[in-house]
Amino acid sequence: MLSNPKKRWKFNQSPLFYNFLMGKWDFECTPWGKSPPTNMFGWQRPCYLLQEGYAATFKELMRRRAGRATATGAATRVQGLHGHCGYEPTAVNTTFTSWKGFKATVEATLTGRL
Repeated sequence: MLSNPKKRWKFNQSPLFYNFLMGKWDFECTPWGKSPPTNMFGWQRPCYLLQEGYAATFKELMRRRAGRATATGAATRVQGLHGHCGYEPTAVNTTFTSWKGFKATVEATLTGRL
């Protein structure tokens, strides 16, 4: 589906993330790669796909975070999940921290090919 998309399809995530989904890049999950959202339920814990729930206060959220492994790839329970919430931040970071990632992103953006 991603390797030969229809022209009318519009994608809005990073090209490297889509390449990762197609198996062209190998990334690890970056827990807390995006800012935690807050709503009427409280502060959302890092991986909503695993239904970790909410913390009542930001202080509680950070206290619980301090007790977890938060380095890239440390969240082994999400291995194989491939969710945008942890892997897309890694792809975006790769875009701006490596020449190879930057080049691949520019090529995909200019040519429209993933």
